[in-house]
Amino acid sequence: MTTAPRQLLLTALERLELIQTLSELPLSQIGQLEFALAVPRGVMPGVAAPVGERAKALLDWADGPTGPGLEVVVAIAQAIVPSLRALGQPAASRPVTVQLVITFSGQVDAMTIEKLMAILNEVRSLSGDDFLEVLRIESDRGIGVVLDGTPAALDGLLAMYQAGRLHQILGTPVLSVQFSR
Repeated sequence: MTTAPRQLLLTALERLELIQTLSELPLSQIGQLEFALAVPRGVMPGVAAPVGERAKALLDWADGPTGPGLEVVVAIAQAIVPSLRALGQPAASRPVTVQLVITFSGQVDAMTIEKLMAILNEVRSLSGDDFLEVLRIESDRGIGVVLDGTPAALDGLLAMYQAGRLHQILGTPVLSVQFSR
């Protein structure tokens, strides 16, 4: 029994726009997309891989014989990020954000997407900002989690650390907290 090939509805420019858009998403939203699409574990690179590499792996799988198709990826991405513009429409202006790096003790290989999401949820709770996002993971002297958020929310996290009230998050020791340069 043969199956009919899936009909691709995206033009080459729309495909380019899709990978560019997904490559700009915070790591936490790429993780949500992976979970929602039930991407097989072996498909995705490690959590320390740049978001662009993760987006490319996800789209290669989605567009391949075992994936759901790019149209499904677009629909799920728009459900995760309601403000995500439809392909081919102009980008809306974004609020001003800054980046803060929280460096945890440990090896980056030990960080799973599940643990990262739990840490993100805890940091959101501590800051009072449900819109903080993880942009990337850095592996220089520990596990550097780069957060993107409003200056007020991230200033609050830095102040907590400087006041000695942020020694650990979910049992993982915090080595440093600083704004990204």
